Amino acid sequence: MPDFASQQREQKAYRNILKVTSIFGSEQLVQMLIALVRSKFLAIWLGPLGMGINSLLQTTLSLSEQIFSMGLHQSAVRDIAEAKNKDTDKQAKIIAVLIKWVWKSALVGGLFIVFFSFGFSLWIFDDSSYTLSFVLIGIAVFLKIVTTARLAVLQGLQRYSSLAKVRILGSLVSLLIILPLYYVWREAAIAPAILIATSVLFLVTLFFYRNIPKSSEKISGNEFAKTGKNMMRLGFVMSLGGFLNMASLYAVQLFIQDSGSLSDVGLFSAGFTIIHVYFGMVFNAMTTDYYPRLAATDQSPNLLKKEVNRQAVFSLLITTPLILIILIFGKGLITLLYAAAFEQVYYFLFAALLGVPFKSISFCFGFIFIAKGDVAVYGKTLIIFNLLFFAIMVTGYTLGDLQGLGIAFSLYYFIHLTVVVIISKLRYQLGFSGELLKIITISLLLVLANMVLVYFDTIFFKYLKVLLLVVSLLFSLYYLNQKTHIFEMLKKMIKRPEQDL
Repeated sequence: MPDFASQQREQKAYRNILKVTSIFGSEQLVQMLIALVRSKFLAIWLGPLGMGINSLLQTTLSLSEQIFSMGLHQSAVRDIAEAKNKDTDKQAKIIAVLIKWVWKSALVGGLFIVFFSFGFSLWIFDDSSYTLSFVLIGIAVFLKIVTTARLAVLQGLQRYSSLAKVRILGSLVSLLIILPLYYVWREAAIAPAILIATSVLFLVTLFFYRNIPKSSEKISGNEFAKTGKNMMRLGFVMSLGGFLNMASLYAVQLFIQDSGSLSDVGLFSAGFTIIHVYFGMVFNAMTTDYYPRLAATDQSPNLLKKEVNRQAVFSLLITTPLILIILIFGKGLITLLYAAAFEQVYYFLFAALLGVPFKSISFCFGFIFIAKGDVAVYGKTLIIFNLLFFAIMVTGYTLGDLQGLGIAFSLYYFIHLTVVVIISKLRYQLGFSGELLKIITISLLLVLANMVLVYFDTIFFKYLKVLLLVVSLLFSLYYLNQKTHIFEMLKKMIKRPEQDL
């Protein structure tokens, strides 16, 4: 039996996960609503042509940031979190080195786009009239790289409230400014609006960044170069990972287009987006806290195993009810988000949703490679997994069209989880806890039972599917309450205003 002190530590850890996930889950929801409003008005005022121009300029900004930032912000989160509460001066030095390197990389990236703006205009649009637009994008690249680095510092310091406020305020203020510009100038406002949105986020971040600890010691040239080199080593691999993920997905889409049709590409992309957006809200919310928390954890196998398994349990408790909701209401959700012509997306979703529990767990275990700074393992698995993703998805589409793609998605994440756990066990002595195995079993049984019931279309079985959803929700709430005493917390929150009266 665990002692009282360990129970208290466990409860505190789960409460912290719940609290941070709630903060960033809410932030992700607000961001999604803002994006929907922006997309709706842009579609009305710009039309398909304007939306295409906006998409190409935004992609140029995103890819330029990813290339020229060299992944420094991603590796810095690990280094800052690792130094937290251990060596304050070291932490301040890491931040100082990061910002110096980032200013240089941001300047190079921004000037590169500005210098070749005429060439970019001709290459992308076959027209030199977009030269000024790319000059503005170049300035936006500079601001975006610096801003992303400062946000990484806030994440590494685990200042989650400030991080959420920055993202929401930045998005909301920029939306209020740029919508009138689009209304008045339409296509001519696209590049200025992108620069304004980036500038607003830069200024909001600067306001919340003002109290970040500064290093009192002067950093030598050797120390600056050595620390920066170490950051870039891991950062480059992480940046490469993002690029490879985009490239493998793009390659799958091209294969579907060549072997099938553009319509199939659209249907696959719509289904993939639903999984990415809705479950991505959960994963992104967890990532913001989980990555720095894992890096800050004492690197002993026992403590790491507890941290990883705890996060995996929490992830399954949150994602399982969401899977059942999409299984039950998926067709209506697809029609609401897209149109009746997209109903076939459900065939992909139906088969792909079984892979989400595997993705949730492998997501938690996969961060060990990054948190430990194990560049060799992380780099090799990145290449192997992306090649495997392409091979399995291509085979799935060849054998079974959209539903084959869904089955391939689930199979890929089952293999991904198996490989990641084997490596974690052999290399770091980490594996599944008994608690996680129990939650995995319950989650898979609930999902599989609901998938079987989909084939029965009578009223009785429809009610049975809803009943399983209710069971899943109640089980998640019960288990979270056991770990965090969430109901007790809510009672105190309700009573507090009454006491103030």
